[in-house]
Amino acid sequence: MNIERFQQILDAYGSREDNWPREERQAAQLLLQSNTECVSLLRRCHSVDDYLDEYVPRVPPALRQKILQRLPGSIIDTIVNWLIPDVRSDFWRPVIAGSLLLVMGVMLGTSTLGDLLDSTAVDDNWEEEIYLLALDDTVNGMEIIDE
Repeated sequence: MNIERFQQILDAYGSREDNWPREERQAAQLLLQSNTECVSLLRRCHSVDDYLDEYVPRVPPALRQKILQRLPGSIIDTIVNWLIPDVRSDFWRPVIAGSLLLVMGVMLGTSTLGDLLDSTAVDDNWEEEIYLLALDDTVNGMEIIDE
């Protein structure tokens, strides 16, 4: 190993020997023991690593709030937003209108279901309807003309 390669390892992996590539770790340690220039390179790199370890980024409060506001809310909000992405879009208007008609039909159907379940009311309704059809003098929408 030469000094240039040792410098490349320090630039890429830092001053901690555990981070150096395993294949070149032993050769770098031998070069470090025999060359004083490598020792000074290692000290300089070690001071940079210490500085980076102690560095704490300062985030302005406004930026912190902006970041926190962009985080997703609860899992329920995420699922609802996924199912109904944008109610204002033109695509959802016909879907909502159709759904409202469907719901109204179901409500109307269930409100009259009680009358249909009463057996006497069903029999009376059929009898009245058959009687009224018998009094009608039209066949399939055409009037019967007596000659």
